[in-house]
Amino acid sequence: MLGSQVGVEAFLMSRELRYGASPSKGLINISTRGQVGSGEKIMISGFVVVSDEAKDVLLRSVGPELENFDIVNHVTDPQLQLFINGNETPIATNDDWGQNASASELANFSQSAGAFPLSSDSQDAANVISLGSGIYTLRTMDANPQGSIALAEVYGENLINISTRAVAGQGEDTLIAGFVLRANEPTTVLIRGIGPSLEDFDISEFLNDPVITLLKIKGDESGEVIASNDNWIDGDKASLVEVAANISGAFPLSQDSRDAALLVQLTSGMYSVTYQVRVERRVSRSSKRIT
Repeated sequence: MLGSQVGVEAFLMSRELRYGASPSKGLINISTRGQVGSGEKIMISGFVVVSDEAKDVLLRSVGPELENFDIVNHVTDPQLQLFINGNETPIATNDDWGQNASASELANFSQSAGAFPLSSDSQDAANVISLGSGIYTLRTMDANPQGSIALAEVYGENLINISTRAVAGQGEDTLIAGFVLRANEPTTVLIRGIGPSLEDFDISEFLNDPVITLLKIKGDESGEVIASNDNWIDGDKASLVEVAANISGAFPLSQDSRDAALLVQLTSGMYSVTYQVRVERRVSRSSKRIT
């Protein structure tokens, strides 16, 4: 359903990861590809860092370079802002990455992180910043918002959460979240596609019946479907999903909601999650903010 909002979350369900020091496993790359509009339709990506000491993290909001991946309707001039939880003043910003004084450092960091290169004259946005433990929000905006496609990326160590609020569409506009997991053993991961519950957070235009599909990316970049879900309460692990959400600090879902959720055990590798709609019907309601 074109133009609806969806909240995307992937949590590593482990007290060691959430509260422990210097975990040896976790997410080392998180990304979301989706539409970027204006107002409540900008792309907002949240992530959590757990670390004994501050470490460099690469942030990217990519638009023009997506043309090399056959994305025609891409953002032409993306901009990024990074916020730490509870502070409305950005701690990092960027517009055209190639004009950054540390452009060479950015290019080197991107290469070492395994990120695809950006043309030096592109208008893509990128920045490297040293981050300690905390909750962060990356905002991806369009200098000329037209609902085009952008890719928000975070590369670093000891990342334990990705949550993105963005517009979900169809075809090229499908909302796609990606993450790279590093784990010495199978790790339990909670993945949620939130639509109806966003009404409780003052989002008036939301996806009324999201469907999520988890894929593992193979060496040839093809995806193998691992699991999918429509309504979370209908899944065979509904009670475990509730427990995992509580442990992970995720807000609860009402049992009659049409939000989607998966609880899976994953090994090290690259994964993507697609977010689509089951029923093509726009929902727009007044709502109240929970405080």
